[in-house]
Amino acid sequence: MKTIFLLAVLNSLSINFHPMHISVCEMEYDETRHALEITQRVFLDDLEKEIRDEIHNAELIITDLSKKDTDLILKAYIKRHINIFVEKKEKTVRYVGHEIDRDAVFIYFEVVEVVSPKIIGIKNDVLLGTFEDQVNLVHIEKGGKLQSLKLEGEEDMGEVIFN
Repeated sequence: MKTIFLLAVLNSLSINFHPMHISVCEMEYDETRHALEITQRVFLDDLEKEIRDEIHNAELIITDLSKKDTDLILKAYIKRHINIFVEKKEKTVRYVGHEIDRDAVFIYFEVVEVVSPKIIGIKNDVLLGTFEDQVNLVHIEKGGKLQSLKLEGEEDMGEVIFN
């Protein structure tokens, strides 16, 4: 009887279970280099789905590509989906590289020639076009102070102010 009850409970949970779609963007200001160093962490399968849809290639599997080809795809993806603003002016984002760690992709990029920013903004619509429940968390650190943003739905932009 306990087994039947447990199976019924597990079955009802699996029917109602909805996976959460989340990415994390970490931005840190390096005072020595005068640069914003940025890491975008996203689930590999979610990212592949969105890229497949965008480039109309249902067969794309990032882990099957060469590092160079993956870099080209991810560089273009970041250019389409992330914009960085300093003092309310858009800055050039320079792609640095990527790493794949099991089911996650870490995409590295930076903005250089940034001197003591007070206002740092970001437009981050990573995966927002693919998953209705997508949440993009953004953590921005400068001088040991950390501020965070939660971007979702049509709210894909935000900014923080450092004193």
